[in-house]
Amino acid sequence: MNQRHISNIRTKLIPFILREHGSGFGMSTWISVAKPGTKVRFDDVTRRFPCSGTVACIGGSVELLSHKHTSIGQAKWLGLTDYEYHILCHRWEPSDCGFTDYHWPLAYVQQFKKAKNSLAKAKVAVRLLEEVIRTKGKCLHSARSQHDLS
Repeated sequence: MNQRHISNIRTKLIPFILREHGSGFGMSTWISVAKPGTKVRFDDVTRRFPCSGTVACIGGSVELLSHKHTSIGQAKWLGLTDYEYHILCHRWEPSDCGFTDYHWPLAYVQQFKKAKNSLAKAKVAVRLLEEVIRTKGKCLHSARSQHDLS
């Protein structure tokens, strides 16, 4: 991960996730489009579609921002390996695939589940992205995913 990747995350991805108080962020959808103001439920939180009319998870947000339409291109845009990208974007909760050691670091899984609104959930994702930057993606490796990083 180099400065360009860090800049992509901090100056593009994080503000995109936090836009309109997190209403455009939802890990349970890749990219969903609807009329702004339409009520919808993602991540066990009811919200209204933001002015952009788009709700996206981390991976969907990266696709929209980077214009890369493959996971390999999106991983490169973030400066992550394919494995790290897959954990970050697809394995945000253990029940996704049934493997208990193949998901976001446990502390972030727990924080995400406890978050009560779209902004709180978006802030958990932002904290994880900052940890990804700090560890250069290593926090996403299964050997560390069970460790509480809080």
